[in-house]
Amino acid sequence: MRAGNASGKGAYSPSGSGTPNETPGPSGATFAVAGGRRGVGAGRLAAAGERRHADHPLRGAPPRRDGQRLGAAELAGGRHLDHHTAPTVEPCVALQVGVCASNAAGDGAFSASAELILRLQPPAAPTPLLVSAASATSLALAWAGPVSASCPVSDYDVRYRRSTDAAWTDHPFQGTGTSTTITGLATGTAYILGVRASNSAGASAWAESLGTPNEAPGKPARPTVEALGATSARAGWTPPSNRGTAITGYDVSYRRAGAAAAVVSAGAAARTATLSGLTTGRRYDVRVRARNAHGAGPYSDPASVTPRAAPVQPKVPGKPAAPTARVASGTSVALSWSA
Repeated sequence: MRAGNASGKGAYSPSGSGTPNETPGPSGATFAVAGGRRGVGAGRLAAAGERRHADHPLRGAPPRRDGQRLGAAELAGGRHLDHHTAPTVEPCVALQVGVCASNAAGDGAFSASAELILRLQPPAAPTPLLVSAASATSLALAWAGPVSASCPVSDYDVRYRRSTDAAWTDHPFQGTGTSTTITGLATGTAYILGVRASNSAGASAWAESLGTPNEAPGKPARPTVEALGATSARAGWTPPSNRGTAITGYDVSYRRAGAAAAVVSAGAAARTATLSGLTTGRRYDVRVRARNAHGAGPYSDPASVTPRAAPVQPKVPGKPAAPTARVASGTSVALSWSA
C-alpha cells in the first residue's frame, strides 16, 4: 500500500497478507418437535447457508420462554439441535428457538425463530384400581396416579354402574386426589367402577374394577351356656344386628386357660350348638359370631361354663325279711329280723 497527493505518490509500505471473508448470512432452518416429557428440539438444519458454511459449526439460539433465556447448544453442520437433556426446559410450555452459522469472521445473523411446544400426550390410565366395601351401601375406591404423562394430571373422572346395567352414573369428583367413596349403592349388588385421568392434552382410557357393597354382621349378645355332663356343654344365642347380606352361619369358639381355642360351626338357622370333649372341672370361655357373604363379624363377649360329673345319689335300702317276735315279759315283745 502507498499514499499519494498533488506532488505525486510515495513509496509502498511493507507488504502484508489477508484472506477475503464475511460472516455467514442468516440460516434458514426447519424446526420440528422432538417430543418427550422434558424434551424440545429442532429438526435437521437443511439451509442453503449451511451448505456454504458446512465446515463451520452451527449454533442453537438460546431457547426463550416469556423473554427469558433458557440455554444454548453448539453443534457441527448438518446435525440436529436437541434440547432434550436441558434440565430447565419444562413440559407444556412454548419455546422460541433460532439458529445461526459462524465462521472465522464471526457469527452470522440468527434465523427467524420458531415456536416449539412439547408434544402433549394424554396420561396413561390410572391403575391399579383398589375397590373395597366401605359399608353395606358404599364402596371405597383408590388408585395410583399415572406416571407416563407429558403434562401433569389436572383432574380425574369417576363413574360407576351395576354390573348388569349398560348406563353409567357420574360420581361427583374433582381435583387430583386419588381416592373417593361412592355411597347410596344397593347392598350385595356388584358394581363396575371406572376412573380416568385428564391433562391439557386430553383424557386417558378408563380403568375399571369390580366391587360389591356389603358389611359383616354385628356383634352378638353374650351367649347362654349350660353344662350337659362331665365333658360337654350347650351354648345358645340370638342373631345379631345385620345391615349386610343375609347371615349364612355362626362360629362358636370355646377355650380353657392355657389351651388353644376350638370352634364349632352352625348353620344360619341354628340357635344352639353342643360343645363336646371338654375336661371335667375346667372352666371354659365361650363366644359366638355370625357370618355372611362379606365375612365374619366380631365375636360376642364370653360366657363361662365348668362341666362337672353328676353327684352320686344315695342308694335306697332294699325290703327286709319278715321279722320274728317273741314274748319277752308280761309287758314287752322282742322282735328280730335280718338286714
